[in-house]
Amino acid sequence: MAHKLSIQNGIAEVVCGSNQTPWHNLGTVVAGLMTAKEALEKARLAWEVAGMPVTVNGNVLPFPNADKRGETWQGITRQDTGACLGIMRGQYECIQNAQAFQFFDNLIGQGEAVYDTAGALRGGKQVWLLAKIDGIKKINGDDHKTYGLMITSHDGSYALQVQYVVERVVCANTLSIALSGATNTCKVRHTRNWKNGEAEAARVLNLGEHYFKQVQISLEGMNEQMLNPDQMAEFTNLLLPARNGDDDKASTRTKNIRSEIAGLFERGAGNLGKSRWDAFQAVSDYADHNMTIRGENSTRLESSLQGAAATMKQNAYDILTNEDIMGNLMARKFRPVPVGKIEPTADFGIEPHNPFLALLNNKN
Repeated sequence: MAHKLSIQNGIAEVVCGSNQTPWHNLGTVVAGLMTAKEALEKARLAWEVAGMPVTVNGNVLPFPNADKRGETWQGITRQDTGACLGIMRGQYECIQNAQAFQFFDNLIGQGEAVYDTAGALRGGKQVWLLAKIDGIKKINGDDHKTYGLMITSHDGSYALQVQYVVERVVCANTLSIALSGATNTCKVRHTRNWKNGEAEAARVLNLGEHYFKQVQISLEGMNEQMLNPDQMAEFTNLLLPARNGDDDKASTRTKNIRSEIAGLFERGAGNLGKSRWDAFQAVSDYADHNMTIRGENSTRLESSLQGAAATMKQNAYDILTNEDIMGNLMARKFRPVPVGKIEPTADFGIEPHNPFLALLNNKN
């Protein structure tokens, strides 16, 4: 699948720190971490955007049902290339890359060199900045790295959002799950008063230690709850139900995905095939590395953040931490699948190729 990196004049608009191999062998490499200003410059993201009137036959195109202010459409245009990145309504406020980086730095770095990667996708329509947060956290005996991520857009596909991400080092699975009482994401709309969102973003990010602690407690609790292979199979049936409600008539694709996740339960990196933790990591492994991402406007970056992969991982977490659901699941009589009817659709040893994971690991 295409990497979707923004390429201008033959150079990728991306930078990778710590002397790591650039994403897809494209972009700029630097030693160590960077300040937000350095990341902006070295990723070649210092360009600006502006809203330009959208005209038809020389007439400015009005926004449908516009109020008395005479609101019109505007084309969000890169000032260095003249490329139109998106068509937005008149009240949409451009947030410059430098402003977004400064917004994030006020929350995370405050002028310090803590940023690992930065870049743009699709000609500059989406832009991100990734910060390393000090410390390795042990969860169920495995090392986990913690990151702060900022992502914004110039085509309306994303608000300016900041969030925490946890990565399991042994298999590069990423976790950015919603926990009860432990928020990890804040979104700021592209409006005139967008800077007012800094207080809420700061509140969310100041809860980071609480969030990471709750993640640790929750996931370690999963490791104490055992699942046998039959129960794991029932879990995959619940996670991926047949569309028509008749499990005997589930599609071949659904059965293949269930089989692949069940295999990762035992054979995924770091998994033992014994607990809810292994079940959750099997789903994360599949979602991050092997899931088919459909649609030419989709990338694994977006899927991992708030698309199909993120939804699958969140659904798995919600099921595995719900004692009523799990109690009913474990009490079910297992319905075995006829031998020979299901074949895995991917090699379980496949090298991870999730672009978002590449942001974290600087892998090709």
